[in-house]
Amino acid sequence: MAKDSSDNVSKFYPENELTTSNEPHTHLTLNDIAQIPAKVSAELGRCRMKIREVLSLDKGSIVALNKQAGELGDVYVNGVLIGRGEMIVLADTLHIRIVEIEGFEKDEE
Repeated sequence: MAKDSSDNVSKFYPENELTTSNEPHTHLTLNDIAQIPAKVSAELGRCRMKIREVLSLDKGSIVALNKQAGELGDVYVNGVLIGRGEMIVLADTLHIRIVEIEGFEKDEE
């Protein structure tokens, strides 16, 4: 076992004898990875408020965000920015249409 030091986590010592498994390695396919659940979220905008301002919010209060109307919202997967999109309403439900994918230039599409 590793030595435990609650006062300094940098004092980690690996076990002297590392065990290896004789089992064959399993390789994941794209199908296997495609089954992993991911949390997708979209951000309309952000703002900074003092606690007293948050506490004074009531039903019907308006909070000004840092983006202009019509500006693209950010799309995150597991907290990582992956792209931007425009907010649309379909059948009384808010959706986001992906317009940009992070890391791809327009000519690469």
